[in-house]
This record gives sequence, C-alpha cells and structure tokens, in this order.
Amino acid sequence: MKIINDGDNLVYDSDNPLCSIEINNSQGELFAFITALDIGVEHSRLKEPQPMKYWGKFSWNDEAGSIKEILHTGGKWPRLQN
Repeated sequence: MKIINDGDNLVYDSDNPLCSIEINNSQGELFAFITALDIGVEHSRLKEPQPMKYWGKFSWNDEAGSIKEILHTGGKWPRLQN
C-alpha cells in the first residue's frame, strides 16, 4: 500500500523497508505510529528521502484513510530509545 499525503511531500509505502507502522491499543482506542518518507515538495524534491515519524488515531475499517490523516494532522514522535 502506497499513500501520499495531500501536500505531496510525505509517502508511506508498505513495500519500502524505511517505512513502518505499529498499531497499539490504549484506553480503548487504536493508535498508529508511522514512519514515512519526506520526499520534499513538488518543485524541490529531496535527493534522499528523510524518514519522519507521526502518530495518531487509527481504524482498521479505513486503514488507508487513517494513515493519510495521520500524515496530514498527526503528531510527531521522536526516535524511541531502546
């Protein structure tokens, strides 16, 4: 599944090893933690895509819509420490 945000600068591609999604349930709601790629804006594409991390509410009934909404309005999350 490949999803591009409305700004055409973030891409989530389930076939790309740099992208990932982890779905967790907390307080009775589902949340997804997504690593997507910032490819830059249309007239200024990046030479190397940069991994960016966003999170937000998730629904299995609208997986693609949930991911697109997270890329549009989700919160950023820093690199997690092991």
